[in-house]
Amino acid sequence: IIKSAREIAKQPTAIIPFWWIFAEDMVTDEYYAQEIMHWFQGIEKHVLLWKDVENKQPVIEHFEKHIRPLLGL
Repeated sequence: IIKSAREIAKQPTAIIPFWWIFAEDMVTDEYYAQEIMHWFQGIEKHVLLWKDVENKQPVIEHFEKHIRPLLGL
């Protein structure tokens, strides 16, 4: 996933212009959650496992803490 994203964006390896959000069954099942985090080893700040989709706060907080600084905002 990461290699393909970097090739598509034609970005240096130090920059990852993507943020992945996984939700619902993909993250409530422990097996899937562990597998997803394995895919993103080393760039954990670019993935969010959003368990409670009714609660928007985790998305906002993750963006503010990890993504906004990368955008220079």
